[in-house]
Amino acid sequence: MGLIIAVLCLPFSAFAGPKEEGQAVFDKFLSEFTANNIEGVFSLFSDDALFWGTASRDIIASPAGIQQYFATAFANPPSKGAKASTLGPASFTVISDNVIAVSGMWKLENTIDGKPLVVELRISMTLVKRGDRWLIASFHNSRRAPPA
Repeated sequence: MGLIIAVLCLPFSAFAGPKEEGQAVFDKFLSEFTANNIEGVFSLFSDDALFWGTASRDIIASPAGIQQYFATAFANPPSKGAKASTLGPASFTVISDNVIAVSGMWKLENTIDGKPLVVELRISMTLVKRGDRWLIASFHNSRRAPPA
């Protein structure tokens, strides 16, 4: 009985595997993005991350470049003042205990000039475990193509 109580007292993360930990990183990304928290979003990236943002003309391969990208994005619609960021269908593929591939869709909702705006986005990222933290090592985001 004591063992059962001890197990039930453990935090959920004690039972989480790489897939659940990857989901937690993505959830944190959405939360920090919706809050327009530059430092919160930036802290999720590895120092050597490769980054293709929705508005990136070229790949960004420096921490300063990624931080500047989000500073600019959060200063302008549709990211500025976003009301919600929600995950759509997504796949978390565990490559190894230290690498997860993420592919899916998410939605950004805002109100611009009194009109609702919904931006559907596609995302792919590679998460790597460095020490005890999962970090984004590769990131690509683009608008979802309109329905045919």
